[in-house]
Amino acid sequence: TYTNSADYTISDNATVESPITVSGRTGNAPSGTPVAVNIVHTYIGDLKVDLIAPDGSVYVLHNRSGGSADNINQTYTTNLS
Repeated sequence: TYTNSADYTISDNATVESPITVSGRTGNAPSGTPVAVNIVHTYIGDLKVDLIAPDGSVYVLHNRSGGSADNINQTYTTNLS
């Protein structure tokens, strides 16, 4: 398990990065890798959440859905192989 527990402010019309350092691993991640996301925000329809791999591959986890709902607290199953 790898995590980043630091808080980052989400400003309007801005990109925020929350880096996670993964070390001591070789090869590809599994095809069913769980990625837990916990974002406190009052309008999740404003948010696009991407996981960016070291090779630059982009995995979209959340793409401006949910309208005026508050907060993203969800685990996404992602094919990182």
